Amino acid sequence: MNSRRKQTAAMIRFFLLGGIHPDTENYKDVLKRVQSLGLKGIKLHPEYQHTDFDDIRYLRIIDYAEGLGLITVVHAGFDVSFPGSRHSHTEKILNVLEKVNPQRLVLAHMGGYNMWEDVKKYIAGADVYLDTAFSFGKKQMAGLLDERSFIDLARTHGIKRILFATDSPWGEQKEMAEFVQNCALTEQEKEDILYKNASRLLHPS
Repeated sequence: MNSRRKQTAAMIRFFLLGGIHPDTENYKDVLKRVQSLGLKGIKLHPEYQHTDFDDIRYLRIIDYAEGLGLITVVHAGFDVSFPGSRHSHTEKILNVLEKVNPQRLVLAHMGGYNMWEDVKKYIAGADVYLDTAFSFGKKQMAGLLDERSFIDLARTHGIKRILFATDSPWGEQKEMAEFVQNCALTEQEKEDILYKNASRLLHPS
């Protein structure tokens, strides 16, 4: 391994998230355990867990996690594996924002996979983070954002609250990083999206 690779390897760090099911009765104990292990937060998936995002069981988990300083990442929008399901659609997200007002909530897929017009209309500008996971790409699968639409949504919401993500293996890291690096954003905006925003979220002052 040459010196450059050694330097790069030394800089790489992994930050893990915990998982929790909404039926977990001792959710407070589980979340305290997540925090005690040094994990940065939790991941929820309303579609896989067959629960509406604004269900009281999720609300209490998100609220308690917030109090512990944990990040909550949640799948948002459609899921191709569950056609017709609406567990994590815009109206559910808005209910969570109104009832819990979480400050460390990350909505995957730019706020809602394949429902970005609703995201732009109802969620953009809210005090939440959107991540870029499987929301754009060179392959431009049906429903993915093109460069212009991505930039418009990112700026409408606020660049400082956009986090780079890929949803690997559905989105390839190299391809999606190049999409951001080569699109018509300013260099400062690219840096914010690719790593600075995440650094601020993971390491609050």
